[in-house]
Amino acid sequence: MEFLKYYYVMFVDFLKALRKTAILQESRFLYKLNRKIWMTDYTAMPKENNKIIISFTTHKDRIFYVHYMLDSLFFQTIRPQEVRMYVARGEYKTFPDILKRFEPWLKIIEVEDIGSFKKFIPILKEVGEKDDKDFRIISVDDDIIYPPNFVARLLDLKEKNPSAMVTFIAIRDKKTGEPEGVNGTGTLWNLEVFDPKILPCFFKKENFWDSMPLKNNDDMWVSMFCKQKGVKICAVCGSYYESYRREYVPLPSEKMHALTSAPSELNIGKTSLKPKYKKHVEDLVKKLLEEESGD
Repeated sequence: MEFLKYYYVMFVDFLKALRKTAILQESRFLYKLNRKIWMTDYTAMPKENNKIIISFTTHKDRIFYVHYMLDSLFFQTIRPQEVRMYVARGEYKTFPDILKRFEPWLKIIEVEDIGSFKKFIPILKEVGEKDDKDFRIISVDDDIIYPPNFVARLLDLKEKNPSAMVTFIAIRDKKTGEPEGVNGTGTLWNLEVFDPKILPCFFKKENFWDSMPLKNNDDMWVSMFCKQKGVKICAVCGSYYESYRREYVPLPSEKMHALTSAPSELNIGKTSLKPKYKKHVEDLVKKLLEEESGD
């Protein structure tokens, strides 16, 4: 027993040492990247006019890590024309000075607080009003550094599947191998379907917010509409968990409360409720589409 106890203590100490090393490496990485961002003149770079817009939202202290993500999006092999950061109206009195370095490429827009839905509802409404399907709208999460060919790979898959919703990574069905739904870590939208004039029920707050027992679960909302409308979902990468580790660099803000996981009356994080909630969303989407087609 003493022998086993000795090796158990050694193993625990080894894990603690690994964790300390990882934290130190993360700190050094972010320190160097932060200096590089402050010293980079983003405004001197050539401007793009490719109608590619990346949209995201953030909240609370997560905003202090957003510049790392922005830098990774700026230096894409295909740089988007602009990036939109949608935040809840009145949540921030001031914004971190480092974000000014990305202006006017970065546009900060205050909107009604609709949780995680802010990252795509406002931009899709705006583009829908312009009635221009040449736009390429990509919604992303705020807590990771994206690979340099992130945009290029989404566009390439979209070109091969023009009528699909294209997500960068996705959990796949174990039997069919097909994506089970979209994922917040990068989705290129099908504007032919997700247009306020074509699919108004998708955009109504009373549907995606007021009627939900669990709020901020935007991925499920989008995925259920794809399923009911027969919109194919394609994913750039294979295995979700393997691809996430290989493709992305998680930021410390990933460990902070995301809008989808913050403990509150809006998010009931009990695993046992998920199947019931999924059924609720599926039934709601069916009902909404039936009512809309009957009008």
